[in-house]
Amino acid sequence: MVRADRALSVTNVSSDHAILTVDGLWSREVEPDDVVEVRKAARPLRVFRPRSSFFGILRQKLSWENARHEARNWRAPLAETLVMLNLLRVSGFALIDEVEVPLGPGLTVITGETGAGKSILVEALGCCAGAAPVPR
Repeated sequence: MVRADRALSVTNVSSDHAILTVDGLWSREVEPDDVVEVRKAARPLRVFRPRSSFFGILRQKLSWENARHEARNWRAPLAETLVMLNLLRVSGFALIDEVEVPLGPGLTVITGETGAGKSILVEALGCCAGAAPVPR
């Protein structure tokens, strides 16, 4: 953080090239003896602020509101109760012999290397929801 009435200067004092990265998004090569100065911009920064929150936009894009609305309008008593998946158990599906994936409240993120089986888990979950399995 730099005060508005000050500037920050960084000089590459090495004899090698360096890479300057800002917020992990913007990178530039810095030559030996180059100076990078950070100071207040002449114009104010204009920040985009969407009308909805990130989760509001996600809810709209994934049609979560429509599903909730349809569930409320459905006359069955279970439609009023939101159900959360606590455990995904897959056995004998595609390349998976058997696996259990515990799912807790909030956001669950499935990560892994290429070929680890993330897509197979998602496909198995889709089959639970009524989708046809992809032929292999």
